[in-house]
Amino acid sequence: MHLLRARLLTVEGAHVEVARAAAERARALSAERGAHLFTRRAEQLVRELGGPVP
Repeated sequence: MHLLRARLLTVEGAHVEVARAAAERARALSAERGAHLFTRRAEQLVRELGGPVP
């Protein structure tokens, strides 16, 4: 859900910083929950938005 929201923000034209923050939050939550597939997808989105992946 969080990853979907982050992608939606990018499509809606939100500031890159806002979309990247949402993607980073999605990555953190996915990693915390052990959802490795979504963690990788969120990391990819963070990269696409120009951010470093922790």
